[in-house]
Amino acid sequence: MKRLDECQDMVRIHARASTYSLTAGEGLNLANFVLRRMAGFLPWEDLTRQDDSMSTTAATRTYDWLAEPVNFLDVTWLGIQDGEEGDEFKRVVPVRSEREWEEAGRDPDDLPRLYRIYGSETMAAHLKTIEFRPGPKYGSKTIRRIGVMEPEDLYDGAITPWRV
Repeated sequence: MKRLDECQDMVRIHARASTYSLTAGEGLNLANFVLRRMAGFLPWEDLTRQDDSMSTTAATRTYDWLAEPVNFLDVTWLGIQDGEEGDEFKRVVPVRSEREWEEAGRDPDDLPRLYRIYGSETMAAHLKTIEFRPGPKYGSKTIRRIGVMEPEDLYDGAITPWRV
């Protein structure tokens, strides 16, 4: 992994522009934009995290989507402990159609098999909610989230995930 100023040196060489800056102003904004776009496209091991901080409440379908301790850019796997099979984690998949979602809404509480994440009206990442269908039958079961975390903003002297 390289420091941002080392990446800047490589950009200056390849662009043949000795005054181009990635460590301040528009160049820094562009570097942060590129980092977020790349993180969304690539499953980088440096940005992949697992979080077990959420848990179920029996018969409750909707939960606040926790942005702390990990703010996910992309969730690649979500699972819930199965109370009937030794608390083994079972995958819960995102809903694929409205018909499937409505049908699952009529099912009695059991191990959830579908989820949907709702954004807030303000589009704030920390105000999202997640809904499971059917609702969880058991409480105090861990909800495991695995995915690509949103990278921290770069700054002058920051260590980047790039290996130039």
